[in-house]
Amino acid sequence: MVSDYFAVNDLVVLHHVAANQEVAARTALESGVDVELPAVATYRTLLQQVRDGRVSESLVDRAVGRVLRMKFLTGLFDDPYVDPDYAEKVTNSPEHQKLSLKAAREAVILLKNQNGLLPLDRSRYKRIAVIGPNAGEVHLGGYSNKPGRGVSVLQGIRDKVGRGGAVLFSEGCRITESLPDWDADKVVLGDPALNAGRIQDAVQVARKADLVLLVLGENEQTSREAWAVSHLGDRDNLDLLSSQDDLAKAMVETGTAARTAQLDQLHRRTHPRDSRWLVSRTGRWNGGCRCFVWRRESWR
Repeated sequence: MVSDYFAVNDLVVLHHVAANQEVAARTALESGVDVELPAVATYRTLLQQVRDGRVSESLVDRAVGRVLRMKFLTGLFDDPYVDPDYAEKVTNSPEHQKLSLKAAREAVILLKNQNGLLPLDRSRYKRIAVIGPNAGEVHLGGYSNKPGRGVSVLQGIRDKVGRGGAVLFSEGCRITESLPDWDADKVVLGDPALNAGRIQDAVQVARKADLVLLVLGENEQTSREAWAVSHLGDRDNLDLLSSQDDLAKAMVETGTAARTAQLDQLHRRTHPRDSRWLVSRTGRWNGGCRCFVWRRESWR
């Protein structure tokens, strides 16, 4: 078992559950953490703690033994060097891209499909509005690195519709005014005044459409690891940030609606009528979106 990056030292400096590095190292080792990553910070104290009798040498032997066992099992001592050409060949290879796409498709969770609205009948819906702060951009999450490819919800709909209909788009609002940069410390949430104008634009777009696909959620600045006091990111609830609730309410008031757990409070004020609705949600580590699709029966 290995630690998360800097996690053992964070017991002292961030979580304040260990008085010093010696206590942090001892606590982690006794709990079964064999290796401190990314580098030795607190575990350097273990040698002296063993000499002083504060740490049992058997615990160190246990950790070393498990690490060596894994190295033997992986053949590291038999063939310690990698083939860089082979590594370059298989990294981001077509086979791996295909597997990644398969995994992404199977990870989509469809929460509701009332009256079989999905899959959409492209011959019936000639004007599709794709609306939301996560519609036009690809959000893969901070741990996805930069694979050099990706298809946004908006682009995916456009590709599927082709020349068979019109795909309208509006950002609706912004989750953050700052770029969704995983590494950036400063996070600036969407400006309410600017978002009000964006929502009005989305309302006009929605009224022109036969069907609305609303893409809400989070981005890499609001769903990420809070690894420092100056780099916040952890959330204590799943409420939609910024003006996304206002955007959803505005979509409801155009005459169509989606009922979801996240929007229960909203619909106590604005109950939808004459609507068919479904909800699908896709989730990914440190970055995700919620997609809502609805139509109004009176639309033709």
